Amino acid sequence: MDDASPKPVGPRWLLPTAFLVLAGALAIHRIDDSDFWLHLATGKYILQHQVIPQANLFSFTHPDHSWHDVY
Repeated sequence: MDDASPKPVGPRWLLPTAFLVLAGALAIHRIDDSDFWLHLATGKYILQHQVIPQANLFSFTHPDHSWHDVY
């Protein structure tokens, strides 16, 4: 007669729908920072080697130029 199991609160589709809307909104956002990929590659290098680079590692035209993070 009396069911002891708790009933879910709210519709089951609400959380997956909110997640998909958020993922879609993030996916269509345009990346405006032209240094975005450089920052990702530099962060990956720092994590792998546990050291902050002293020279520009990812420049074809100036490979040994000193590297400064201006942000």
